[in-house]
Amino acid sequence: MDLKSGTEKLWGDGYSPEISPDGKYVLYVRKDGDDLKLEDAWIADLDRQTEQKITRNRPMDAWENGQPKEGALQPSYNLEGLAWSTDGQSVAMYQVTQTNAVWRQLVRYTLAEQEAKPEEVVGQAIEALIYRDERHAHEYFSYDPGYLKGTSPRQVSYTIVNTKAEADGKTTVTAKIDYSYFDSYYAVETYQFTLSRGSDGYLIDNMEGTDSIHITAWNDEFVTTVDDQRDQLIFRPIKSRLTVVGRMSDMEISSTVSRIAVDRSGSWLSSSRVISIGCT
Repeated sequence: MDLKSGTEKLWGDGYSPEISPDGKYVLYVRKDGDDLKLEDAWIADLDRQTEQKITRNRPMDAWENGQPKEGALQPSYNLEGLAWSTDGQSVAMYQVTQTNAVWRQLVRYTLAEQEAKPEEVVGQAIEALIYRDERHAHEYFSYDPGYLKGTSPRQVSYTIVNTKAEADGKTTVTAKIDYSYFDSYYAVETYQFTLSRGSDGYLIDNMEGTDSIHITAWNDEFVTTVDDQRDQLIFRPIKSRLTVVGRMSDMEISSTVSRIAVDRSGSWLSSSRVISIGCT
């Protein structure tokens, strides 16, 4: 509304607006899609020169009265409680999902002036899996990648190996992901991620495994295995050393190896997605 003239002008479609602490941006909810009307959070400056979608809601199998509804779809979540941090550098909201119960997940998105690079997008997707947030990891994909996390094995750390721009305009990022198993088992899987840049920034179009190294306990040794067969010796525990500190089980030794690998990578970062809003 123009306070001087008293005239009203439609600013945009949406609801639940929240103005940023500096008064320059508005965080709001908008519905898109034909039938499902998926709710997503958006940020725009007040003159609508900059507008950025924050969330990436997707269809999921529908539930009704606590039971799966065969052949139907529903939004992954509805949004509630949108809020800015006091410094205006991040936003938070509840993503509410209705299945056999009502699930409320509080999520936070960190805002940035620059668009996330392809290797940063891949890293953020893997970090979400490390923190067991598969739905958040899916937001970095342009398609539904299906089930990504696991109980055993599970992702514990990662290393970005390289980033390469391809002739077709896409970018490939190679990453090694460390997995820890419930038993005395450890693995390093190499993946090649293919990304393209769109209106929402870089998103992952494809994820393909290219190499795999498995490490396990084998007759009091730790070795690499290929097709469940012993391959190369990694190390053999020194029994005299173990007797000094008390006997360690194979699982404890394996956990120690896993912790060393995690500490070396230094990749324990926040799982919040970094969103570029094109600030000037």
